[in-house]
Amino acid sequence: MSTTFAPSTPGSLHVNPETTKADGPSIAFFKQPEIGYQPNEIQWKVRAAKRLGEDPALPRTPLPEGFPAKLESPLVWEGKNWKDPKEWEYELSADHLKEIDDAVKHFNGLGQLFGQISAKTFPLPTLGFVLRELSKELHNGRGFLSYARYPSTTILAKITFFFTLEFLLISDLVELIKDLTEAYPLKAVGSPAYTTEKQVFHTDKGDIISLFCADPFYVSRPLLYWKDPHIIIQYARRLFTRYLGLPRSSNIPPITEAQAEALDTLHFLAEKYSLVLSFQKGDI
Repeated sequence: MSTTFAPSTPGSLHVNPETTKADGPSIAFFKQPEIGYQPNEIQWKVRAAKRLGEDPALPRTPLPEGFPAKLESPLVWEGKNWKDPKEWEYELSADHLKEIDDAVKHFNGLGQLFGQISAKTFPLPTLGFVLRELSKELHNGRGFLSYARYPSTTILAKITFFFTLEFLLISDLVELIKDLTEAYPLKAVGSPAYTTEKQVFHTDKGDIISLFCADPFYVSRPLLYWKDPHIIIQYARRLFTRYLGLPRSSNIPPITEAQAEALDTLHFLAEKYSLVLSFQKGDI
């Protein structure tokens, strides 16, 4: 399957300046566009029409250097392409579950630390091969799968080992996803994961990268990259819009009208072509 890229922002971005005067010459400052965490389709269409009216040549803006006009890959698909959950769900057999139980007992018996999990300390003689094969589909095929059902973080850590080139032990291996709005004031709730609100499309941030990019530092960089043969995206809308009690970082400049349009365009395209997965307790 293939998809075609079209530019949504010009090389020189339009900003939203306002002017103030205080005992001296006029001073221009930039104002954050009207955009919230939950995307507003009407607001998006109005903004896009306004920008197109101001510059009818926007659709003809060249793509960034090196970007392909069309991407053809097994990773390019629409939600409607996937109808049978059996195509992406892998159910563990009784033998696989016993193999996992034996591996847990073996690892616990060694008395080693979490970070020492490896193919040797957590042996999965048959399931390990299966997971390696599933990993190929994850990285070079459709790009997603679901397999069930695991009872502990030790097993999750080991399964992760089979899907990555290196095993990285992270502090937030288990994270709470729960509605906290009845127990805490809204200003104290900084993420939609702690509410009953819909979480918009996003990618989870990399834990290693976050250590180097901790607030207050920021870098102006693209959210979308092209590294042949993959399109790579690193994106979380909340960082640009704020959410409830979690504000935008005060030292990060406001986004532009063009960038606001791009954020909404990304969301509504993802929504249009999305696939809804049916999760059950214990699924990974």
